[in-house]
Amino acid sequence: MMNLPLTHFRPAEIGLTVERARELGYVRDNKGAELKTPDQILELKVQDLVVSRRAADWLLQVARFIDDELAQLYGCDRFYCLPEAAQPEDIIGQLLICLSPHTSAG
Repeated sequence: MMNLPLTHFRPAEIGLTVERARELGYVRDNKGAELKTPDQILELKVQDLVVSRRAADWLLQVARFIDDELAQLYGCDRFYCLPEAAQPEDIIGQLLICLSPHTSAG
């Protein structure tokens, strides 16, 4: 994970399409213009996280583990329902909880 004071990003820098960014509520750039291209600068929303590619790969494994645990141990429905060929981009917009001694985000 990272602990940088990230306040702005470009969708292209994090593998986010304009369409998906708009679905997540990023409809205007930092200057108020409508989001149309992946190189526009966006202000990161409160409690949104940007993780490294390595962390995203790890999170895919964790999501699969949680789904297996829910189904096999507890007899519940899977939560993430990721396909076997899922990529980090497939978990953009999913729920994530992070806790540390000085910050918390979800």
